[in-house]
Amino acid sequence: VCEARDITFAVYDALALRPPKQVRRVYQHYLLGMSKAEIAAAEGVGRSRISCSVERGLAAMKNNLKKSL
Repeated sequence: VCEARDITFAVYDALALRPPKQVRRVYQHYLLGMSKAEIAAAEGVGRSRISCSVERGLAAMKNNLKKSL
């Protein structure tokens, strides 16, 4: 239980290091279950912009998590 909690905190810490727009997009896609197309429509941008933002955010989070775990 403690390990799962530690991982959860590490994920949120890694997410908090990202720019606010990227945090919002990753959160909407992975935690709220919105599609990238839905996020793009809500923001009035192209789907590719959302996809790139989410993928960059995940890559950066992965690097941060490797350092902290």
